[in-house]
Amino acid sequence: MVEEQSKKSSHRPNPLSLERERKLAETKAKTSQSRKTSSSWLEPKSAQELCDQLREMVQKKEWDKSLSEHFIHVVVNSKKQYQLNSKQKSSLVDSILECPLKYRALVHVSILSKNFISQNGLRTLDGVTTKIINFIKGELALESRIEDTLLKVQGDELLLDWLKKKLKVKAESLPKKLDLIRNLISYLIGAGETIAISSRLDIILEAFTDSNYLQQYFRKEITLEEITQHRIKAIVDLFGLDKPTNTESERLILFGNSIHNLFVYQVDTISQLRDNFENERQTSHKKDKRITDLENRYRELENEITQIRKELEYEQDKLKQEKILYEQLKASSAAKISQQRNSALSQMKNRIEHELQKLERCFNAKADSFAENSQMGLEIINDIKDRLSE
Repeated sequence: MVEEQSKKSSHRPNPLSLERERKLAETKAKTSQSRKTSSSWLEPKSAQELCDQLREMVQKKEWDKSLSEHFIHVVVNSKKQYQLNSKQKSSLVDSILECPLKYRALVHVSILSKNFISQNGLRTLDGVTTKIINFIKGELALESRIEDTLLKVQGDELLLDWLKKKLKVKAESLPKKLDLIRNLISYLIGAGETIAISSRLDIILEAFTDSNYLQQYFRKEITLEEITQHRIKAIVDLFGLDKPTNTESERLILFGNSIHNLFVYQVDTISQLRDNFENERQTSHKKDKRITDLENRYRELENEITQIRKELEYEQDKLKQEKILYEQLKASSAAKISQQRNSALSQMKNRIEHELQKLERCFNAKADSFAENSQMGLEIINDIKDRLSE
């Protein structure tokens, strides 16, 4: 009896096992449903069919990974690229931008990265990527200083610190973290310069993994020897694994090239900064010399002006004295002339009075001597005329 009870209890289902089996069954069912959903979509045969199919997918209420992958495949399929008219382009843009929020960033980064990797860009996306990039820019809402450091090779530490803080804020949600990284990568490869894309991807990866490896190179002067030592260690670690893979080797090569390029770039940057500093120093020296020359010339001109001002003041004083002297001479001359004139007039007056007295005596003389007196009177009158005419 005890044995039967023991056997029955040993075959009794474990609640934990049942829960695992239920979840496994649900997962299989979802996977099966996803495969059916994916297989139900046919490859579009025209640009309009592509737009219609994408529109139909976007309008589905529920999305899963399989549907999102098929959506991406339809757009970036290198074997099925189409020339879209303006209306079809507008429809394609709307479909790409209206993907469910849960998969939107994934769809965007996948589409833009495929377009970036393709040799001449995907034909279907001609005239479309710019609108996607502008949409992502609006989603990110980056400060101007962060946007500048993301798209150009400058302010590495600023970008790294900003991104680490941003990711810590989103630490409670891995999907939000991933979407931020996806949007940053999408915007970077869509709007950034090639050299910026290369270096910023390293910064994004470091911030996402919360590593300080690259940051060490920003805060000290790096050497090629240090980089080589690090690569050798990584390579030895790789081939020390039981089953090293080609994928790991390829990743390591790309990683090493990235660090090496970073080193070369920083060396070039330092060299360029030194050249710029030397040019600035020489320019500054020339400016300082020019300023010194101008200051010396200014002092010379200032001394000349001071001397000229003194001479002018002296000449003004001299002219003032001469004017006073002239006025004095003028007044003196006028007085002297007036005096001389008065004296001459007085003499003339006295002479005329004397002649008139003589003329008066002639008229008062005796009648028997009239002819003689008349002759004398005429002489007196002529004498008066002569004096008046002088």
